[in-house]
Amino acid sequence: MARFEAALALAAARAGLVPAEHAQTIARVCERAEFDATALARAARTAGALAIPFVQQLTAQVATVSAEAARHVHFGATSQDVMDTAAALCVRSAGERLIALATRAGDAAAQLAERYARTPMTARTLLQPALLPAVLLARQVGGPRARIVVVTDHSSFNYDHVQRAGKVVVDTRNAIKAPGPHVVRLGAARSNAPEMASAAR
Repeated sequence: MARFEAALALAAARAGLVPAEHAQTIARVCERAEFDATALARAARTAGALAIPFVQQLTAQVATVSAEAARHVHFGATSQDVMDTAAALCVRSAGERLIALATRAGDAAAQLAERYARTPMTARTLLQPALLPAVLLARQVGGPRARIVVVTDHSSFNYDHVQRAGKVVVDTRNAIKAPGPHVVRLGAARSNAPEMASAAR
């Protein structure tokens, strides 16, 4: 908000609305101005807008340097002008920080993806793990890799490719219409467990 008031005074001076020396005084005070946040919050409840007690505090600080310059604080502006501009300035700074943090997070995620590109993981839907009883997987797959768990039935997926890509495919949604012998339908997994385990041997 102080940055807005400084810029406002300098712009008004360039437009010939405020004496240049007064505008410079206001800008200098704004650079080092200090505000009592607690008092501002308390006063804003009565005033109905934070800008009103803010301008009063700033004007008092400018007056300690120049009473004439203090007359031109907030010249031609409304409370909404200072509040909206100050909010935009804060958002810009916050946005720059968020972009920097998001870039760091993205770079870190990319490094993790490369590091664990060949590490198997549990598929999830609605935060619930889509799992087959461990004994069935253990008996059907010799190694820990090449397992695929289907947790959706979206029509845009190429399920033929899914079948070809994995040694064992766990279909939790019965999405694969023509399953091969290595496709396990989760709904039937428990009832068929003895037969599947026997087939695996």
